[in-house]
Amino acid sequence: MTRARHVIAGILLSAAAACGNSSHNSPDGPAVDAAPDAFKVGVQAIPLTTPDGTYYNVALAMGAGTFALDLDTGSTSVGVAGSTCTGCGVTPLYNASTGTDTHLTAMTQYADGTGWSGEIYTDNVSLGHETPSVKLAFVDITAQQGGFFDGSDYQGIMGLGPQQNAEDGTTAYVDAASTAGVPKIMAFELCPSHGTMWYGGFDPSAGTGDVQYATMLPIDDNNPYYAFDVDDMLVGGKSLGFTAPDFEEPILDTGTSYTYLPTAVHDALVKAINMDSMFKSMFPAQTISDNNCVTKAGSTAAQIDAALPVMALKLPSASGDITISVPPSQSYLLDFGGGQWCLGINDGGTGNGATLGDTFMRGYLSVIDTASGRIGLAPDAGCAASGDPNARIRMTKPHRPRPHPRSPATLNRK
Repeated sequence: MTRARHVIAGILLSAAAACGNSSHNSPDGPAVDAAPDAFKVGVQAIPLTTPDGTYYNVALAMGAGTFALDLDTGSTSVGVAGSTCTGCGVTPLYNASTGTDTHLTAMTQYADGTGWSGEIYTDNVSLGHETPSVKLAFVDITAQQGGFFDGSDYQGIMGLGPQQNAEDGTTAYVDAASTAGVPKIMAFELCPSHGTMWYGGFDPSAGTGDVQYATMLPIDDNNPYYAFDVDDMLVGGKSLGFTAPDFEEPILDTGTSYTYLPTAVHDALVKAINMDSMFKSMFPAQTISDNNCVTKAGSTAAQIDAALPVMALKLPSASGDITISVPPSQSYLLDFGGGQWCLGINDGGTGNGATLGDTFMRGYLSVIDTASGRIGLAPDAGCAASGDPNARIRMTKPHRPRPHPRSPATLNRK
């Protein structure tokens, strides 16, 4: 298995409004009290942290310790730096004496060339906040590759994908939690300075309006991700002329900072933005690309959103196509401060499906409802809408996000 990697060198963001808010009654879960972690049985609200907005950590209690793990819906296996981890340079470290050695080893490599290897153990783990303690087969990382831990403040990775994407010998947390009685429903609100993950349901007040549901593609060995089709992309209400096969089964991936599109779609999108009359008026004699930002002194997110065309996606659902969109400053443009705006959607190459990473998910309340085979989206009602409009995003080391096929030898018996 593999995962999409985040951008290491950061988004410098000011504190934003808290994610989520008032109490409510919802068909998507039990009533929710106003206190952040007071969700009743069946729906758990789990706080996320982020040092710079480029990736999100969740606290996992494992054995005798608690570890900050990089949250990743694009991979499955959990890996935690162990006490014998060579050159990892992180603390705390997992003490293997609390677990059971399976006498198997595993390794993984991600799309950006980083990775890790180690011994497979089983131990009890919990995300806290009323989630159950479950037994999990995970990797006690003994060595990193390609600087997996460099420049980051986590001690490992929390894969939340399906079992089909797990390294051989490891188990999926989502399956273990389901066996313990938690419905297979996850939701995310990713804020500039923090975030919230809901397990077993979600808080609809984190989104604006009703959550719209797209059909999730069947999960199997050929598609071990949370994926769905995109039937069309529009800029300013005009279709770019693509259909579902062109997008190559996009995945929702909290482990990737940027959004990546197949080359043909990406190029058409960039052309449509640059050719738009409103864009030309706002940024005369300038063009935007993956490597070229545009500048208008004193411009704010509110001005950008009022002047520039909206990017929308058409997604297939059980009742026909649905259309989703958020303002330009929350979808395809990133505020670098000082009136500078850069593209938040990069070229993912040919033969690679679209990856909808954090620059996409920050605009939405995102719901992965495996129990019902659907992915839900609603424009964010909290941090993205009320955050600092001059928040500065620094993405100086983007990583290739699309997971590549599994390495042929990930399981070794000792």
